Amino acid sequence: MVWQDWLLGSLYLTALAAPPVSLGFAWWGWARQAGFQDPKWRAIVFLSGLLASTANFVLWWGWVIWLRFHFTTESWRVRDPVSNVAIFLLFYSIVAAIAGKGRHRVLIGLSGVFAILPWIPVGIL
Repeated sequence: MVWQDWLLGSLYLTALAAPPVSLGFAWWGWARQAGFQDPKWRAIVFLSGLLASTANFVLWWGWVIWLRFHFTTESWRVRDPVSNVAIFLLFYSIVAAIAGKGRHRVLIGLSGVFAILPWIPVGIL
């Protein structure tokens, strides 16, 4: 039973730590690209996926901070629209990582997959 608690705790810690780390590396890699060339549609899709994943990160922590100060029995009225937007942003970032073109699109895909885990008890279940 102890190893199951350890495994679940490490999975949750990974779900909270992996998205900001992978987003940081993806933004760093995008900023270091050699000049801004004529944007092709796949590069635009990659950038929009990076922006969607970053918006989800800001939305998650904004919701957590808001919930800390405004928790009531009526908090579900905010939770439902926020989680719906977040799930859409995450799925879009995963699709953009698959369809986009960029050196760090794997990081965007991993960020999207790991960022779904904290939303599961909030937005999916």
